[in-house]
Amino acid sequence: MADNVFGNPITNSTLQAMPEYEGKTITRRDRAYVAFNMKNAQNKDRSARDHVEKLREEWGHGVATLCLIYNATGDTITFVCEHSWHGHIGSGPYPSEIANGQWGAFLHVKTAVVPSGSAGACVYRGLNNYGEVCDWMVAWSNPYYRLFADNTVS
Repeated sequence: MADNVFGNPITNSTLQAMPEYEGKTITRRDRAYVAFNMKNAQNKDRSARDHVEKLREEWGHGVATLCLIYNATGDTITFVCEHSWHGHIGSGPYPSEIANGQWGAFLHVKTAVVPSGSAGACVYRGLNNYGEVCDWMVAWSNPYYRLFADNTVS
């Protein structure tokens, strides 16, 4: 497991060990449901947050966006691409894969010496509930001048 992915994957084996799924056919939706309900299990959310806070501390002062992505799709999602309008990825990479039930964490930072913020997006690919290939985009805008614009995420 990469050092910027946190938690144990929620798989068919995970569900088969649960009494309510014993002897049942397990679907992607079932795995997604259990992953959603276990998003904070074993403090994996806190571990992901601690990781990006440590990256932030190591990076220093200036605008930075602490990015956390949780996968409750029922399957693994895979990194496809990214775009940075302002700034760049910090010292750690985007997680290449995030299994169902795992948190991915990374830091996006402003460009040094330039009065810019952190604005970017990344795309992950996986399967939707119908088994069709689907892309999910996470985007953020964390401006340098907060007086004129506020930060956003979509």
